[in-house]
Amino acid sequence: MSFCPPDAVPAMPVAGWRSPRFAWLVLLGLLLLRWGLIKASPLLPVELQQAHLAWSWNQGRLPYRDVMDLYPPLLGWWQRLVIGWIGPQAWVMTGLREAALGWYGLSLYALWSIGRRLYGAGTGLAAMLLVGLYPPLFAAMGQAGIDGMWCGLSLAALALMVSAGPGGNRHRVWLAGVFAGLALCLCLQMAWLLSLVAMAAVAVALRRLGEHTLPSLQWLGWGLAGLLLAPGICLIWLIWHGVWPAMAAWLWDEALNEDGLASGWRLAGCMMLALAGMVGLSWRWRGIDVDWRAAWRLMLALCSWLGLTMVVLAWPWYGRPDFMPLAAVSGLLVFGEMARWTVWRGFRGPLACGLLLASELACIGWALPPGRDALRSHREMLAAVLRYSAPGDLVMDASGAAVFRQRPYYPFLDSPQAWQAGRRAWSDAVANELVRHTTHLVVRQSLSPLSDSFVVRNYLPLQGELYVAGRVLAAGPAGAEHPLRLELPGDYTLTDGVKAIPAAMDGEPSATHWHLEAGMHYLQLPGDEPLLLLDSRAWEAGWRPGPAASAR
Repeated sequence: MSFCPPDAVPAMPVAGWRSPRFAWLVLLGLLLLRWGLIKASPLLPVELQQAHLAWSWNQGRLPYRDVMDLYPPLLGWWQRLVIGWIGPQAWVMTGLREAALGWYGLSLYALWSIGRRLYGAGTGLAAMLLVGLYPPLFAAMGQAGIDGMWCGLSLAALALMVSAGPGGNRHRVWLAGVFAGLALCLCLQMAWLLSLVAMAAVAVALRRLGEHTLPSLQWLGWGLAGLLLAPGICLIWLIWHGVWPAMAAWLWDEALNEDGLASGWRLAGCMMLALAGMVGLSWRWRGIDVDWRAAWRLMLALCSWLGLTMVVLAWPWYGRPDFMPLAAVSGLLVFGEMARWTVWRGFRGPLACGLLLASELACIGWALPPGRDALRSHREMLAAVLRYSAPGDLVMDASGAAVFRQRPYYPFLDSPQAWQAGRRAWSDAVANELVRHTTHLVVRQSLSPLSDSFVVRNYLPLQGELYVAGRVLAAGPAGAEHPLRLELPGDYTLTDGVKAIPAAMDGEPSATHWHLEAGMHYLQLPGDEPLLLLDSRAWEAGWRPGPAASAR
């Protein structure tokens, strides 16, 4: 199999479609396709948690977990702007996902720019289309989380570095550093990616490929200045709000525990082996003189493929994350190198490209059916929360699905100690917090058996997994005293499910609602039909559950 010079055959699949205008049309088509399927993928718990914490920031609260791990300040700043614009609406998660489409577009444009400069306009277009429809990347880019934002910023940084050319435009190098610093503020794994890029750059430089192989070292200061800008601002913000000591302590504890040390040493060993392999390869091929595009291709190949290998074989923390920037660049390199094979010239290239495109679309259609609305249940539940609670009310929700309501208990948000204890039996304390705060709405998810049994005894189903404080009172003879042991204090209304029913409680004059403390109470039944004792806030907000006999 023979190869063609890269400049002679810049694009295999779409050799005649090199116009930037056509690339913009393809990009617009991919964005419209992703927007059309924005509701097809189910909500991830991390999307709900991040949205709830961003809303908390808008209310002036700063839970500890906001500044750690999956909830960095940069993501909170972005999402609080979007949530502040949307307001308390049930479709807030749809809006957050639609806002995240901008990062998908940035990733695709950066990928096209890199491919156009390193392989040619046609190959860049093919890579943008085929990598953009790669099913795991396509699905992740439609979610309101870190993945799409991180991928877009890191690929934009790489595209700016490549576009700086062999001489190194200092403004583009500085801007590339800014984008890389923003990506670093989003995800600490970006530090590992930057170290891989640095090792690959050193390995390529050791080959002595010519003085204009990569941007000149004199612009390294501009790149570092841009790289440190965003992390420096985030660090000042953390110190200003007094959360940096807790964050540093959490990082230190995680790094020094037994699992963290073992994982760190394992990854460090793999990094050293990767560096040794890169240097050995460079020494073997030293003195070969090629242009700057070939140097970039070699550097990106070393970085992306070795990085993916390390993720699969040695990545130690929290499972194997989806490193979309590595996957996207690897796909670009595969398509670009295949475009140089003469076997793909003529009709074979477009045919193979079309078959791959058809298979990707088939996988997307199977995983994300166009008619499915996976966000509907959450919209309905959130609409019920907004309707049957006031802005100041508390809603117990371990996942953050009740985005616009504060929780009575932050098991993973208070401190490193609470987070560590939360790994074991945090939710056993939920019942005590519900009683202490007289919480009348609960999302029945992620509860321990002890807390879940408390919810079953003291709450009634309202909408899906949303429960409201209330009890079903069994039917009895009219005028008889009905003993009632109440575990959850609050303001309750007696109803048959349609209208309020007056009755005497604890020997007091007849009324339809009372403020009851926890303990034993005695209700004089007005009739022989089953009744409901419901939280007055939900009743006054208009909830009518229907006949008491069907409440459960």
